[in-house]
Amino acid sequence: MGRIWVIVAALACGGFGQATAAPLEAYGRLPSLADLKISPDESSIAFVDTAADGQRSIAVVRISDQKPLIVAEVGKVKVRDLNWVGSQDLMITTSATTSVDERESGTHVGHGEWYFLETLNIPTGRLTKRLENFPNIWNMVDSYPWARIVNGRAYIFVEADEIRAVANVRSLVRIDLVTNDTQVVAHGQQDTRGWMTDVDGQPLAETRYNSSQRLWSLYLRRNGQWMLSKSIGADVDVPWIDGYDRDGTSILVHSKPEEVQAVSLNDGSWRPAPDENFLETLHDDNTLRLVGGVRYPSEGGGVTFFDPTEQASWNGVLKAFPGEAVRLAFLSQDQKAFLVHVLGAKDGSSYSLIDLTSHRAIWIGDQYSDVAPADVAEVRSITYAATDGLQIPAVLTLPPGKAARNLPLIVLPHGGPEGWDQIGFDWWAQAMASKGYAVLQPNFRGSDGYGPDFVRAGYGQWGRKMQTDLSDGVRYLTSQGVIDPKRVCIVGASYGGYAALAGAAIDHGVYRCAVAVAGPADLHRLLEDAKDRSIIWTNNLALRYWDRFMDVSGPADPALDAISPALQADKVDIPVLLIHGRDDTVAPFAQSRIMADALKRAGKPVTVVTLDHEDHWLSSSETRQQMLKATVDFVEANNPPN
Repeated sequence: MGRIWVIVAALACGGFGQATAAPLEAYGRLPSLADLKISPDESSIAFVDTAADGQRSIAVVRISDQKPLIVAEVGKVKVRDLNWVGSQDLMITTSATTSVDERESGTHVGHGEWYFLETLNIPTGRLTKRLENFPNIWNMVDSYPWARIVNGRAYIFVEADEIRAVANVRSLVRIDLVTNDTQVVAHGQQDTRGWMTDVDGQPLAETRYNSSQRLWSLYLRRNGQWMLSKSIGADVDVPWIDGYDRDGTSILVHSKPEEVQAVSLNDGSWRPAPDENFLETLHDDNTLRLVGGVRYPSEGGGVTFFDPTEQASWNGVLKAFPGEAVRLAFLSQDQKAFLVHVLGAKDGSSYSLIDLTSHRAIWIGDQYSDVAPADVAEVRSITYAATDGLQIPAVLTLPPGKAARNLPLIVLPHGGPEGWDQIGFDWWAQAMASKGYAVLQPNFRGSDGYGPDFVRAGYGQWGRKMQTDLSDGVRYLTSQGVIDPKRVCIVGASYGGYAALAGAAIDHGVYRCAVAVAGPADLHRLLEDAKDRSIIWTNNLALRYWDRFMDVSGPADPALDAISPALQADKVDIPVLLIHGRDDTVAPFAQSRIMADALKRAGKPVTVVTLDHEDHWLSSSETRQQMLKATVDFVEANNPPN
């Protein structure tokens, strides 16, 4: 189990720039510590502890003496979320890649990544699967659960599919952890997407989305009835609720990318609330009111509290880790304790608890137990200009023990494409840096976190300017003398895997090799598969999303030919490595098979690595390590670091 040490005066020491490196498998394993959460009574910390062999445990440790209260082994099940409900129970969301059949009719629903709910009682150590054999409710869940404490009793609320004669609908289920009573407290409609409950656990708001009409609607509970508050046209960007505002008199609705509206619970009026727009919101667990949040990268990415005293406390936390990157991992219920993730020369990549009441810093442990502070490569934020002048923010990781001159480079674009990279411990980038490579992670146009205009700049640029934003970063680092332009490879997963393939087939003369993990290759086939899946669930919402970034009108659009790497395989002039999980339900395994066949027909060099029993997200240690070793071996063979 992860180590827990109390540190009163000083923190562990180490340093950037030392020519040491952990073994490759240390980076490829799942994090030793993940999902750390402080109990509501602030007596304990719960977390997911993963051993070197990939076996997971749910651990709870008492803060006062750092003694474990329970270690519940859960095997290699994929734990997606862990949180407290009261101070005696944990709710655990897991997932599995499987096919699901309707309980009543036996009708096949489909193969996918399905989510499930369990609870762990700390005093008894009992793990309980929830929603099993509950009449007319599937045992899968449609949302992460949330907790409410009403009159001292702990309740879990979660959205799940209710079986109806015509079609299943999303409904709101309440689980009483005292009596174990389970019941549907709000029955959804066919287009219901989600719910919000008040502090007493009463349904307060419901959202619906009619995909065929492309219309999102908010309903508020008034006098025991659901009343329409407002409907908004939403072609792709479906609004969502983000809890109460700071006064507790309105709820916050994100109606457009990075825009937020406050909806009054008194008169139903809507107003812009830009000062309450955060990448991640922080709420008081007792009142549910907004107390602050984490700003978007374009706004500095820092933590903001509305209360000056709380902000001063957070500023004090930052001062305790000079020269290091500090992220808020979890905020206690009374905002008197912070769990922080620290990245830097002294602490490597680790977690600490800052207790404002006792004025103690408690070091929890390393995020990766076999990666010491001296093994952590330096990470920098940089910005460069694309060919058309757009400023591209990026993250640059430098290999330990080497001067930032004439280095070999790995371009590592993120997935999404609306993801983003920022300062932090990226296990993949760190692993490549440990082998002597600089690693560039560009936030190409279309990436989130830098404002709606930056996202919109990516519309229609899939395989076009989104791609050249990457090679513009190579040219920038060349101009600065940081890298050797003759020693550059591109590596990525998901959309990043597509970008790696496009770097080989479309944007020529930049890279010596390409590694694509779960990368889309035939966009006609990708959109056709998305169409088949989304007709069932969202009437082509997913298809409209892809169309917007690709600037096409569906799977048959001939414009897809020019940006589909599999259809440009004859133009590939560098070695390609394809890595794909057989259980991928996002970018199906067939995408890599199509690309491999196209390259072989064209007489081009290609290597294929199949990850058995792996999904789209590299969720197991074994396959992550398999992917990482295959990537490093391939890159070192085709682009030696020395």
